Amino acid sequence: MFRPHEARGHGRAIGLLVPTSDLAEPLDRERILAGLPPASREALVRLDLYGEADSTNQVLLDRAAEGSIHRHVCLAEFQRAGRGRHGRPWVMPRGAGVCLSMGWRFAMPLQHLAALSLACGVIVMRAFRAIGIHGAGLKWPNDVLWQRQKLGGILVEMKGSPEGSQDAVIGIGLNVAFPEADIPIVQPWTDLAALMGHPVSRNDLAAQLIHQLLEALPVYKQQGFAAFLEEWRAYHAMEGRHVTLSLPNGKAVEGEIQDIDAEGALVLSVNGGRRRFLAGEISLRTIS
Repeated sequence: MFRPHEARGHGRAIGLLVPTSDLAEPLDRERILAGLPPASREALVRLDLYGEADSTNQVLLDRAAEGSIHRHVCLAEFQRAGRGRHGRPWVMPRGAGVCLSMGWRFAMPLQHLAALSLACGVIVMRAFRAIGIHGAGLKWPNDVLWQRQKLGGILVEMKGSPEGSQDAVIGIGLNVAFPEADIPIVQPWTDLAALMGHPVSRNDLAAQLIHQLLEALPVYKQQGFAAFLEEWRAYHAMEGRHVTLSLPNGKAVEGEIQDIDAEGALVLSVNGGRRRFLAGEISLRTIS
């Protein structure tokens, strides 16, 4: 059962100056709750809205040290230290998007959760469909795109032992309505207001993300990524692209994207052969 909880900003401030959007509606707890179907409202244990937080993922990771975060959700109007994969900063102007994290307890070894971020990409696509947003795509392993421009991303972080149960913190950041100002983002990006041509309700989007997560994560627990594979393939925005994969060891591999397999691995055609690369090991950069 949902338990209301008031919370203030979490952690320390940093010196990044980011403009404020006046285009998107404020997040509203009651509107989000009202947008949940009864079963999802009952399943949700805790919903916190912060004016500021270091990051919504960090709020839940810190809380996991004190007790259960299963089916806890945290949103923030602004993240002072938002982060993406490999610790890269995630920049979101105040009030310009949805910064949401959900905690989930998985009683399974870490290796079975390697493709969780890919399944969460499908969950984002389902939330988009539910509020009338079509045409977005997915880039392996964790980006949400619109015509090769970044629309959002997913960051899954774990707490637990490799062979035991895991507390997963699923972070989703989506661009909704950015201000008309220079934003310190180094790659092409867009937002939902621009691609839709009209305002998009952040509260409706947040409610749908929560609902879709609550419905889909038990399926992942039972069936793994195989239950999401065909849907992920339907949204694959990079199929057939020639890419460079930058490996953690500093080496790079060039090839053509062939597929995503049932374990969530990226399959590349390299020098006439097929090679698999697992999520979390590499980053991807399109070269053609």
